Parts: sequence; C-alpha cells; structure tokens
Amino acid sequence: MTGWTVGIAMPAEAVDAPMRRSLALLIAAGLGTLGGGLGLALLLGGRILRVQTAATSAARALARGDAVPSLRSNIVEVDDLWTGLRDAKEILDRRLRERDAAQAEADLHRAALFTREQSARHAAEALNRAKDEFIATVSHELRTPLNALLGWVALLKTGHLEPVRQAHAFDVIERNSRAQGQLIEDLLDMSRVIRGVVRLDVEPIDVAAVLEAAIDTLKPAADARQISIDVDAPRGTAIVSGDRSRLQQMLWNVLSNALKFTAPGGHIDARVSVEETDVMVRVRDTGEGIAPEFLPHVFDRFRQETSNTKRTHSGLGLGLSLVRHLTELHGGTIAAGSDGKGQGATFTIKLPQLSSRRVQDPNRTEKAATIC
Repeated sequence: MTGWTVGIAMPAEAVDAPMRRSLALLIAAGLGTLGGGLGLALLLGGRILRVQTAATSAARALARGDAVPSLRSNIVEVDDLWTGLRDAKEILDRRLRERDAAQAEADLHRAALFTREQSARHAAEALNRAKDEFIATVSHELRTPLNALLGWVALLKTGHLEPVRQAHAFDVIERNSRAQGQLIEDLLDMSRVIRGVVRLDVEPIDVAAVLEAAIDTLKPAADARQISIDVDAPRGTAIVSGDRSRLQQMLWNVLSNALKFTAPGGHIDARVSVEETDVMVRVRDTGEGIAPEFLPHVFDRFRQETSNTKRTHSGLGLGLSLVRHLTELHGGTIAAGSDGKGQGATFTIKLPQLSSRRVQDPNRTEKAATIC
C-alpha cells in the first residue's frame, strides 16, 4: 500500500541444520526400533526353533518307544503340545503292554492247545496199540482152550482111551469150555457196557453175603495154590441197593485178580465195613503189586501192565474195567492202591448204603442203566 518492499535474509544453514537433526533422529530411532525388533525376533525365533526341534525329537522318541523328555515353556501352546505327547506316550505304553499281555496269553493258549493235541495224539496212539495188543490177547486166550478142546475131542474119537484117561479128558474139556465161556461172557459184558445196555435187577443186598459167596467159588483155586483168604464181613450191617449177580461179579473179579497175581503161599484179606453213609469193601493181597506209572490206568479198557508178548498170566484184562463200570452203575466208586512192584495191592469199592439212599420208586425192581 505504501509501495515499499521489505526483504529479510538469513543463512540457509540456520534453517537446514534443525531439519537435518530431526531427520537424523527419526532415522536413528527407526534403525534402533528395527534393530530391537530384529533382535527380539531372533531371540523368540530361536526359542521357537528349539521347541520345534525338541518336539521333533520327542515325536521320534515316541515312535521308538523311548521316554519322552520333559520340557517347560512360557508358551502355553508348547506346554499343551508337550502334555499331549506325554499322554500319547502313556496311552501307547499301555496299549503295548496290553498287546504284549494278549500275545503272551495267546502264546500260552497255543502252547496249551499244542500240548493237549500232543497228549491226545499220544493217548490215541497208545489206545490203538493197546487195542492191537488186546486183539492179539483175545486171539491167544480163545485159541488156548480151543486147542485143548480139539485135542482131547480128537483123542476121544479114536475110542482107544482108558476110562481114567477118558474121565481126565472130560474134566479138561469141561474146564476149558468154562474158561472159554467166561472169556466170551467178559467180551459180551464189555460190549454191553460200551453200548450202555447193561440192566440191573435192583433189590436190597447184604454185601457180606455176596462177598462170602464169591470167596466160596474161588476157595478151591486158593487152596490149590496154598493162598489163605481172611474174611471180615459181618452180616446185616452193609446193605446196599443193587443187582446181586452183578455185585457178585464185581467182587469175584476183584478177588480173582488178587488171586491171579498172588504167588503160592501168599495171603488175601477181604473186609466189609460201613463208614458214615457208605459201604466199603477192601481186598488187600500180598501179590506182585502195581507199578506207580501204571496205577492210573489199571481200570482202563484195553490196557495191561505188560504186553501180550511178555504176559505171564492168562485173561483178557477186562475184569477190572468191568468192575469199575458196574460199580459206577451202582452209584459207587472203586480205587486201587499199591506201594509198588512186589508190595501187593489194595482195591477199595465204595457203595452207598441203602439206608442213606433216597428211593424214588420202591415198587420198581428193575431199571435200565446207561453208561455215559
């Protein structure tokens, strides 16, 4: 408005210096912030890398089944990861133990099955051999009396035998006929037992009377071999419900077995007693005894202590097996005992006493007994 112009001048340095200082401070602050962030990133990255490396090692240890190392971290996710790995290790160990236990149990089961299969196979083989030996024994035992019968019949047919020799021939024929008939009867009885068609005519029986009757039939053979038989059988106390003929067959077979294996001059003791609610019949002899390894098989069918090529006694070896089956049909049991070879043997028959048994149908005197 006045037409005057005013000009003010100052050095450029005075204006640029503060600006350069501010810019330098900003650059320095930026570089410092960047360096601090980089250092912090390197520090945290190293820690995270160590955690990842440790997690990788832990996973590999878990895969190998080794122990998972312990690691603590301020990072919550890392702690969770480590807890999960330890839990996974415990679960895996538990499943491995369960698998090992199941495998061990399966191995034991397979071993038991194999052992049973081997035992069954050996038993079947032994039974097969025993049946072969039994067939050979049957053939021999049936042929022996038959040869005697044929021989003496042939001599009688000549008509040249003296009366004394004829009487002896008739005695031999009768004795061998009875022996062969007994063999055939034993075979038929065993067949009935196997098929389960043995019938019992049940009635009250005094066991003492049956024992005395069985001893009377064997007394001549015992006297001939000078074998004494002591009897302790009070009558009227040992009463059972059974079949008289079968009970006598049982006792006769046991006594006959004792007589067969007792040497001349030996002794047999037969006793009947009542123990609680059972009738006990014990037959003890001073004979050859029974080997410990054969004792569990003494009542088995087709089993004899010696093979047919080494036998010194006649018979089919079915008597004791029949006794066991007939005893079981009467609701009783039979047991054998021996201290070994040359120590004699004891056979004990246990039958239910009649007074202690519950009879469902007292008017029925016959029943069909089936062996399972």
